[in-house]
Amino acid sequence: MGTTGFPRRFVMLESAVLRLPVCLSSACLQSVAGWLWAWPISSHFYAHSPPFFKRHVRGTMGCGAARPVTHIKACRHPEPRDGGAAMPDHYQKIARLRIELAGTDPLVWRQVDVPLDLRLRRVHEVLQALFDWHGSHLHQFEACGRLYGLPEVMGNAQAGMRLYSDKNAKLGTVLSRGADSFVYTYDFGDNWDHQVVVEKVFEPEHGMEYPVLVDGARQAPPEDVGGPPGFAAFLAVMTDDRHPDHQELIEWYGGRFDAKDMQLEKVEAMLARIRRSRRNGSAKGSRMTTDKVWQ
Repeated sequence: MGTTGFPRRFVMLESAVLRLPVCLSSACLQSVAGWLWAWPISSHFYAHSPPFFKRHVRGTMGCGAARPVTHIKACRHPEPRDGGAAMPDHYQKIARLRIELAGTDPLVWRQVDVPLDLRLRRVHEVLQALFDWHGSHLHQFEACGRLYGLPEVMGNAQAGMRLYSDKNAKLGTVLSRGADSFVYTYDFGDNWDHQVVVEKVFEPEHGMEYPVLVDGARQAPPEDVGGPPGFAAFLAVMTDDRHPDHQELIEWYGGRFDAKDMQLEKVEAMLARIRRSRRNGSAKGSRMTTDKVWQ
């Protein structure tokens, strides 16, 4: 949909915007220069945006800082001095996660079983597969009072807090620190918050390969649709054949959008690629994610 051709420069622009302070500062002036540098790319995205998004975005571009929203939740108990390292047998277990895409109505959600030995960067890839995201934007985890993401791209701090690399933290370690839920945010423009709840931890089934999709409902939003408000408008236009933007929006999306269709076959295929890469001991993800863009 017009975004996959320019992931590197767009992520660079998005990363620069995240580091901006308030308007009229020197950093803001630098951001204007950065915006002019990236104008051909931003024009490309604007040209490929839905009609309703273009109307809403006109006149709204200023120097204000766009930052990822934080929802920091304290641990149930203090973090161990040893860094919260989990016992080896702990990592052999499986966590059932329920993920709800905040701001969607009706709710878009997934339920998945994942190994506790997955690093958060791999959990990111699983979530990308579950919601058919394309990995063209930055992401961040918030768990147990810590932020995890890509410090090599976003800097070492966000919202006054240290940003840890999600390549170095395992899901089991995060849970051992007392987290029973966490937030995964993707695309700090559309700002898609995924509320992740750990429903249970259990022994793996013999012969089963993970991650495994358990349940879910409804198709996830398209990339760059404008966040929850944009997605709501998108659904309204797509389901109204008489809407003046209906045909243009179908052309922008590339066809009709069945909100009730979870795209099960596509999700299963992406998870199968992740399982295969785990089996082969590969560090490569299921898609071109942001860490691969920056390598």
